[in-house]
Parts: sequence; C-alpha cells; structure tokens
Amino acid sequence: MAKKNSAANVTSAQLNSRLKKGELLPVYLLYGPEQGLLQAMAQRLMEAAVPKESQPMLLTRLEGDKLAMDRLIALCRTVPFLGERRCVVVSDFALDKLGKADGEGMKQLLKAPSPFTVLLLAYSDPELDLTKAKWKPYLEEIKKVGVVCEFAHKTPSELNKALCAYCAKRGGNLPSSTAAFLVDRCGVEYSLLTAEADKLLAYAHGREITREDVEQLCSKTIERSAFDLAAALVEGRAKDAFTMLEELFALQQKPVMILGAVSASFLDLYRLRLALDSGRSVSQLAQDFAYRSSWRLERMVRQAGRYPLKRIQNCVLALAEADKLLKSSKMEDSVILETAMGKMLSNS
Repeated sequence: MAKKNSAANVTSAQLNSRLKKGELLPVYLLYGPEQGLLQAMAQRLMEAAVPKESQPMLLTRLEGDKLAMDRLIALCRTVPFLGERRCVVVSDFALDKLGKADGEGMKQLLKAPSPFTVLLLAYSDPELDLTKAKWKPYLEEIKKVGVVCEFAHKTPSELNKALCAYCAKRGGNLPSSTAAFLVDRCGVEYSLLTAEADKLLAYAHGREITREDVEQLCSKTIERSAFDLAAALVEGRAKDAFTMLEELFALQQKPVMILGAVSASFLDLYRLRLALDSGRSVSQLAQDFAYRSSWRLERMVRQAGRYPLKRIQNCVLALAEADKLLKSSKMEDSVILETAMGKMLSNS
C-alpha cells in the first residue's frame, strides 16, 4: 500500500506491476512531485487503454480548467464504435472546486464508470495536497473502482541504490558515495538524476564515475546552490557568498528566484534550530509543517546546531525586507539582493 500520510491506495511500483499483468481499471488519478515518472506512467496507461494507431479517434485530452462537466460525462458515456474502448485524459481537474451540481455529476460518473472508457486524471502541481476534506468524497469513489497513485520522491538512500543499479545496468560503475553526492548536488527528482547519470556514463565511458566527474558535468539545483549560499551568509564568508551569487546570475537565475530559494533555506534553518532547542525531532518538525520529506531538514541538522539563533533571525529579517523591496521598489532587483546579503554579512 501507499505510505500512511498519502491519499493514494497503491504505490507507483504496485501500479507498474498491475499494468504488466494486463490489469486495466476504469479510473486512474495520478499526482505527486515526480512528474517525469508520472508522465511516463500516464503514457503507458493511454497505450494500454487505446493502441497507438487508434488514439487519433479514441483518445481525448482535456484541460481541467476549461472543462464542462456535461462534456466529460458525455465523452465517458459515448460508446466507441471503432475500438474496444476509449480513453479520456483530463489534466489538472480541480475536483475540490466543483460546484454542487457538477460535484454530484462527477460522483455519479465515478460510482458507475463506463465499462468501455478509461478515465485518467493527471495533476502537474507537485505540491497538490489530496488529503484535504473536499477531495475525500471523490477519492473514496475512485478507490472503489480504480486507482489513486502518488508519484512521490524516493528517499536519498533509495535514490542511491536506484542510481547505482541504473548505471550498472548500462555498463557503468557509480560508487554509492558518488551517487550520494550526485543526489545532494542535483536534488531528488529521479528523472532529472537519470538524465545526469546518462551524461556521466557517456563521459566516463566504462571507468568508475568519480565525484570530480559530477562536479564538472552536473549543475547544482537552485535549491542546492541556495543552501550553500545560506551557509556562507550565516557563517560570514563574504567572498564565497558573492562568488556563489555571481555564479547564479551567470546561469540566468533571476534575483527573485534566488531570494525565494535562499529564504526557503533560512526558514528551514530557523524552524530546525527552534525545534532542536525545544527538544523536538526532525521527523516531528517535518510533520508539524507538512514537509513532503524530512530530507531537506536532515541535511541541515549539523549546521543548525552551530549557528547562533540571533544570527539566523537577523538573516531572516533582512530577507523579508528584501522581499518587500522587490515587490515595491524601483531599485534594480540584483542591487536589492546584494544589499540584503551585505546586511546579513555585517550582522555575522
């Protein structure tokens, strides 16, 4: 089964296994942050429901924000004359925002789904929370007849194993320690990591992939860069901090995006420091603030204990002031960000 705090009733691995066995159900709802894996599964479901050669006639794609309920019901209830079944794919259909009449229509469609239609609901928002009350009646009906599947990020240890296996299967050699470094540098999105692994495999050409290869070929995510920048700021390493900022500017990262990412890192750091001071665990903090994973927090534990709380607070206040200026001032965004960094460093 899916993890305890998930709205899903099957995992992606279970869904994959069922498809391999030929199981096809009338309704599927796919969501979660691993959008690459989600889209790949959606494609597999479409091809299982309707062969490629019949898709121009029997596969219908709809946008949820423009969808009238009567049209969806009509499509799902229409008998396919040129094939065994039809497939209706709806992107980002906000069931929790349906009015009373449309909501009842959707519930009736789910209670008695068409035997000759596969309805696929796919969601692109990586932060979509299906545990909210308004989703519950629809999810309950879907689970009775079909599948709700979350494509969640793997844990760092799971990613390490998966990446090592991925490279070995393709004739490469990725040590576990290097895989861990790759995850730390590039994030937890599996489709992005496998793309980076492909690049490393081509470069290493059969030899062992090293940490130096990863540093040379794989760009940091903005989140990882922001984490490093936040550490430099709170530690008072001015030269390192401004060098990192220039590197982000060179990568065409906008000041507002940099500020957002650095602010998120400091907010994590501030929450973590307060939690540790009050005797709460990382897992409790992750639950309190609804983090999808405690991975971000776990890698900050060591730093949080080293930094004075007042220094972290001063940095958070400087970032809040910069955010306000970005939204209201005519000053150059880059200057606002650099000024904020100067204030944080002067308080270190």
